[in-house]
Amino acid sequence: MTRLPMHSSAPYLMALCMIGILLFGCTGEQPTTSALSADGLAGAELPVDSTFLQDPLWDDGQAEIAFYEVNRSYNVYERPEPSSFTVGTYLVKHNFSRDRMTKTTDGSGVAAFKSALFYEVNSGSYQYKRNWVVNARRSDLAPIKQSFTSFDWCSNLYREYAFPPDGNVVFRKRSDDYGNAERSLEIPQGRSSRAIPPAHVPLLIRAIPGDDTSDVSFTVLRPDGPPIAARTSFIDTTTVETEAGAFQAERIRVAYDAPVPSLIAERSASSEIYTRSITPDRRLLSIRAEDNSYEMTLVEHVRSAYWSTNIWDVLEQVDARP
Repeated sequence: MTRLPMHSSAPYLMALCMIGILLFGCTGEQPTTSALSADGLAGAELPVDSTFLQDPLWDDGQAEIAFYEVNRSYNVYERPEPSSFTVGTYLVKHNFSRDRMTKTTDGSGVAAFKSALFYEVNSGSYQYKRNWVVNARRSDLAPIKQSFTSFDWCSNLYREYAFPPDGNVVFRKRSDDYGNAERSLEIPQGRSSRAIPPAHVPLLIRAIPGDDTSDVSFTVLRPDGPPIAARTSFIDTTTVETEAGAFQAERIRVAYDAPVPSLIAERSASSEIYTRSITPDRRLLSIRAEDNSYEMTLVEHVRSAYWSTNIWDVLEQVDARP
C-alpha cells in the first residue's frame, strides 16, 4: 500500500490573504460582453480528435478514476518548502443542460464529459480541501461550466465559469472572506484565442491530435484580467515508468505567455510538460513544470461505477483518501 505524505508549514495570515486576493480575484471591473461562436460556446473550434471523444470506452457505464502524487518545492503561500499530497480525479460521461447549468437524467441536454480533480493539503494550522469540476460538450470538448469549491480555516469559497446559451461567459464567486463577484468576461476573437477555463487544460491536452503537425493555440480564462495565450508543441514519444505501470507515451509542452491559475500549483509555471499514454483513453500520466517546481505523477488507475461500488475495496496502491 502507498500512503502519500502531507507536509505542514507555519501559517502566515497576511500572506494567506494576499494569495487569496491574487488567486481568487476580487476586482470591481464592469461587465463586458463579446461575440463567441455561433452556438455561444467559446471553445467550440478547439482542434480535438473525435476518435478520442467518441471512443466506445466512455459509453461503458463507468468512470475513469485516477490517483496521483503531487510534489512541489513550495507551500500554499508560495514560500519555499517542499510539500506533497495525493490528488484524486475522475472522468465520466453524462448529459448536461446549458440552460439550467446542471446534470440531467431525463435524456435532455447535451452529451458531456465531467472531469473532476480534488485534494487536501495542509499548511501550519490551516487545512485546505479543494475540488475542481469541468463539464465539456462531448462532440467537440467546448466548455460548458467549470466550478471550484474550497474549504480552509478562513473561508468557504465557490468560483464558477459558466458558458450559457446567450453567448456570454459569466464568472461568479462567493466567499466569506475573499469577496463576492459576478461579471461577464471578455473573450478575444480569432482561432488562436479559443478560450477555456483553467481546469479544462488537462482534458484538452488529452484530446488534441498527437503528432508534431498538430500544435494548438488557445487562451486560458482568468477572473481578474484578460485571457492568457497558450500554445502546445509535440516533444517526442517515449516509455514512461509509473507506479501504475509502464506506458508508451507522448510528451507535449504547454507554454503560457504568463502564469495561469493552476489546479495543483497555485499558479502555473511558464511552461509545463504533459505526458499521456498512447492508448485509446490517452491516460494522463504526469504534469511537470519545466522549471521542476512541481510535478504530478500517476499512482493508480481504475474504471468503476464509483456511485454504486466502493472503489476503496478495489484499489491496490492508494489507501489514503485525498
